[in-house]
Amino acid sequence: MSAKTVSGAPNELFEQAMEMFEVAMQTGLKIQEESTRRLSEMLARFGPAKEWQKKTQAMFNDAIQTTQTNVEEAMRVLNESAKRNLDVWQKTLDAGQADAASDGPAKVRDVWETAVGAVQANAQAIVQANTRILESWAELAKKFHGVVQNGNQ
Repeated sequence: MSAKTVSGAPNELFEQAMEMFEVAMQTGLKIQEESTRRLSEMLARFGPAKEWQKKTQAMFNDAIQTTQTNVEEAMRVLNESAKRNLDVWQKTLDAGQADAASDGPAKVRDVWETAVGAVQANAQAIVQANTRILESWAELAKKFHGVVQNGNQ
């Protein structure tokens, strides 16, 4: 549509507005038609509706199972970390009650060794858990991509 200058009587303005509205509506309809066509093509890759429903349900079930496994893994890592951190706190409290002259230095060294060990173990556990979580989501994404691309599982 070419740009028109707005001029003239109210009737002409109304007609110009109606023309612009009509063009906008036609453009909107074309976009909807194209979107529907593309969606239909995508769904056709999945096959019949019942088959598509089965595939999507299987994908959702896999996603739910993956999420549950990952949450369980995260909870396990958090629990282990909390236990290690409590051990550090307990040793810190014990060191505070130690006799400074006799066993104080040994208790402080034990606190530091336990704290450094806890940091190391926590970091390793988090890296390992994150790696497993990312691998599980990557596997799920590959599965999903295969379903979308091939139309089968």
